[in-house]
Amino acid sequence: MEHRGWHLQVLCVLMLVAMPFASFSATAQGGGLLLDETTLVTLGHMEEGSGDVNLSIVVMAHDVQSNGTVNATIETMQGAVVTSSSTAVQLLAGETMTAHLNHTSLAIGQYVVTFSLNGDIGTSFDTNTTSVSSFIKRLAPANPVLSEPSSWVFTFLDGQTGLESGNSTIRDGDDLLLSVPVDNTGEVEWQGEVNLTIGASQTFQAQLAVPALDEEYANFTITSLSEAPSITVDAHLGSQTKSTAITVGPPPLANLSLILTPSEMNPSLGDIVTWNAISSNQGEKDWNGSLVCGFSGTMILSVNLSIVNGSQAISNFTLQVRPGSLICQLEGDVRIHEGSLIQATHQYEMPAAHFSGAGSGGVDISGANFHIGDTVTFTIIVHNGGDFEGNASLQIDDGITHTDGTVRSMTVGSSIELEAQHTLAGIAGLRNLSWSVVSLDGLVDGSLSGFETLHVIPAQTLSSSVSAADWTNADGVQVVIELSLSEGRSRPVTLEVGHSDDGEESVMVTQSISMTPGIRTLSYSLGNPSSADLLWVRTSVDGWQTSSNSILFDSSSIAAPDIQPLAILGVAEPAVPISGSSAQIAYTLSNSGTDDIEGGVMMLIQTSTNEILATDSSPLVPAGESRSGTISIDSWPSGSSVDLELRWVSGVSLESVIKSYPSKVEDSTEDDSLPWVSIMFGVIAGVVISAIARFVFVWQDQDPEEKRRLKDKRREARAAARDEVRSAHKEKVAPSKKREVNCPSCDQSLRVPMDYSGTARCPACSDLFPVVAPNPEPQTKEEFDEDLETVVEELSPVSVEEESIPKPVKKPDVKRDIRPTAVEGKKRFSVSRPEEEEEEIPHNSSKTDEIRCPDCGQRLRVPLEKRPVKARCPRCKCTFEARNK
Repeated sequence: MEHRGWHLQVLCVLMLVAMPFASFSATAQGGGLLLDETTLVTLGHMEEGSGDVNLSIVVMAHDVQSNGTVNATIETMQGAVVTSSSTAVQLLAGETMTAHLNHTSLAIGQYVVTFSLNGDIGTSFDTNTTSVSSFIKRLAPANPVLSEPSSWVFTFLDGQTGLESGNSTIRDGDDLLLSVPVDNTGEVEWQGEVNLTIGASQTFQAQLAVPALDEEYANFTITSLSEAPSITVDAHLGSQTKSTAITVGPPPLANLSLILTPSEMNPSLGDIVTWNAISSNQGEKDWNGSLVCGFSGTMILSVNLSIVNGSQAISNFTLQVRPGSLICQLEGDVRIHEGSLIQATHQYEMPAAHFSGAGSGGVDISGANFHIGDTVTFTIIVHNGGDFEGNASLQIDDGITHTDGTVRSMTVGSSIELEAQHTLAGIAGLRNLSWSVVSLDGLVDGSLSGFETLHVIPAQTLSSSVSAADWTNADGVQVVIELSLSEGRSRPVTLEVGHSDDGEESVMVTQSISMTPGIRTLSYSLGNPSSADLLWVRTSVDGWQTSSNSILFDSSSIAAPDIQPLAILGVAEPAVPISGSSAQIAYTLSNSGTDDIEGGVMMLIQTSTNEILATDSSPLVPAGESRSGTISIDSWPSGSSVDLELRWVSGVSLESVIKSYPSKVEDSTEDDSLPWVSIMFGVIAGVVISAIARFVFVWQDQDPEEKRRLKDKRREARAAARDEVRSAHKEKVAPSKKREVNCPSCDQSLRVPMDYSGTARCPACSDLFPVVAPNPEPQTKEEFDEDLETVVEELSPVSVEEESIPKPVKKPDVKRDIRPTAVEGKKRFSVSRPEEEEEEIPHNSSKTDEIRCPDCGQRLRVPLEKRPVKARCPRCKCTFEARNK
């Protein structure tokens, strides 16, 4: 130690001496050999255990060529030289070299490393100096040491609460917390495992980390210690073992006793006897448990008891006397005193039925490979060899469920088979089932009870899924169902398949299936529902149980086929068909959807009579395409204008279109003796036909879009005219009073005036039907002819304003004064003119209800019975008089 102190003093003096030179070097800047202290490298420093040390430093010749030596030493802290070296240096100005010092297997400890220069030495400055010293150290390895048992810490815990019991000793049932100190004398942290052995069987482990030169505790918790005079406790750390012994004393225990006393000591067969069971506790602790009594294998009493230390409890039950053994027992989960009397018995012996085994012994079990939820059938043949007829049954118990078989009666000397069907519940694995034959009026042989062990397999997994679903206009809804059953038995399954619309289910298929283990695929066609957004499959089972992983319901969303049909009626051939003759009507069927429209049926219907004039099959119309053709009418209906409706039906789709066609009635005469009359009629007919053909040709040349635009325009004009008439009628008759009527054909709801009686046309199906007012009132002179408006709306594609007027009288050009007047209950107009007034308005006449505007040729319908009448054409606004020919 004195040598070490001297060495440190010399080192300090050298450092103090070097300081002025270092200050001076800041200005002298070298001038020879100097060491760069920032380049000092120490490899092996602060490593664990003895090992190699490699040291190096850079030396440089500052300003001038220099020669010298570099001396390096490693010394202990006491100043003893461990190793040294000397390296010659010959450097030109500005050159550098690295000096090394290596030492193998440097022992554990702390050392001083010194590099110094001799020769052409320069002046020190900044980090350049003539001598550099540093410390190096080799660390001592971690060294854990188990402490002596006298320093171990024992903490006694209550076995029920886990808290400190406060006892000075350990009692039976208590827990023990044991803390064992571990010291680390090394200079490196230690991490490892400490083992503890209690007695000969219990082993505990604790993972521990002890810092260098520190101490930590390894903690062990030993639960439910049993009473013992001495238990050896061993702590192990590597090859170190420390041992001690502990004593576990007895716990406070209950000391129980059970006594049975009957109400009748010598009863006869079939008598009812009351028994008292007296349970007492003379121990150190209260007791909680139950009292269970059985007679000949049948439980007759089970009650919970709580007996305070130093008290007793009395329980009673009744028994119908018969041969057999009565056994009562106190049962509980806590330890009691070894001297406790917890069981009492009584034996009845008297003549009665006596049941014994008649077969090979034991019960027979039907079937194999039982799964959770399966029902097992137990049977046994029993013989009555006693003195009286008796009843017996078979009971099964597996600790989870209990089954009582059917009670059967046996005469003396007969044998019979007893049966019990027991359902396996709980978890899979080996199951111990107890069985016994019981009787309320006979003695049961001790051999008629026992145990059977069954290996219960987990419940089978049933899965159902919608693996594919498609809805097309051609095939309707097609669904593929996939069922799978895990390994095991074949099982009955009830399958339901259906679809839902906004949560409302429709069951389409119900089927019972015998499902074998494996996968089964089933396909179903569910037709074309009116609407559906979900397809589903549901499976159910009866008589067996599926596993919790089963999938008994699955669904898949579905969308209706995207079909967008459009039907268009084209021209007729001939252009103006003749009543009773054949004709062909052109049509075009198009589909702007994404699904094909399958072939269906087309019907041509006369809208005024709802008569089907012709039917034909419709072609398949692919998505985004159209198909055209003609449909033939064998006998063209009568009338100057025929309204036809084309109904196109395919699958669940329905499309219709209505169009009016000009028509004529063929006139014939049998008078061949007047050719000039025929010629005149021919000329007139030619003129008429030419006019009609011109109108038809003009009408046919219009493209569909133009015709549709004109048709919409006419419909809007008709609606506007109808609204004017109805508004005027509402203001004068019964404003805002309307009622609803339903079309008898399609149930379409229409609103009509409250007091309207007449004919109405349904805008949905175009059918005509009568409307009767609830309380019809006679029309006043101020009312419009409502029937006229309705008939005009029914017959004409455009609206017509009509006024009943007398025939005009030609007079000089004077102004007129028109005032309404009542004529035969209809709205008429009287014309008041000065004598010199005379005005003529355009007029036209016809023999049928159809009439043309004299200005633009627009077809109008004005009933013959309403004429003469003034009408206004909605197309050109021309007002003219409609007359009869």
